[in-house]
Amino acid sequence: SQEALDTGYLWFVGDLLVLSLVYAGWRGLRRGRPRPGRRLDIGARHLLMLAAAVGLATFLVRLVFPFAGERYVDLNVYQSPECVALFALGVMAARSGWLTAVPERLRIHSRTATLVAAGGFAVFVAWGAVSGGLAGDTWMGGWHVEALMFAALEGALAVFGPVWLLAVAQRRLDRPTRWAGPVVGRSAYGAFIVQGLVLLGLAVALR
Repeated sequence: SQEALDTGYLWFVGDLLVLSLVYAGWRGLRRGRPRPGRRLDIGARHLLMLAAAVGLATFLVRLVFPFAGERYVDLNVYQSPECVALFALGVMAARSGWLTAVPERLRIHSRTATLVAAGGFAVFVAWGAVSGGLAGDTWMGGWHVEALMFAALEGALAVFGPVWLLAVAQRRLDRPTRWAGPVVGRSAYGAFIVQGLVLLGLAVALR
């Protein structure tokens, strides 16, 4: 039986809508209040603390909503700490100005942390394959060491990975491509939205 409202591959749109409405409401409540003059200078230490908080919060959330579970609504609630953290990080990053250019030191630290976390995932999977520790679903959630390790590694990748990829895109992909660049850029989000319908249509046609 269907336990949740199925949002399919557009689950992130629902999450983004909820977070955007919450942020818009918060800004509306703070309208007219004086803003602090000092802005937070985001560094590797802040990202490390954020990754640790995301890992712990993810572990706690998955006590109720296991990984890949679809209870009540299919909005990937088991990944909600990562979604909230990245939304807030994006807001702070925009205010700090490094959505245009990630600081070099932050890029290096984010790259190192991402590669270490990816290596940790490889070791985690290899250990599970050899020892049989991942044979069950203990890593998906609950009071299990495997669940805590998985959440911690996922939190590190979720925080540092996007920052590094953003820096790579700024340095490697921000190049003029004549008329195709603006067209492709404007069409990217729409292409993702309709990809499901196109792929399903092709599958039906091939069958």
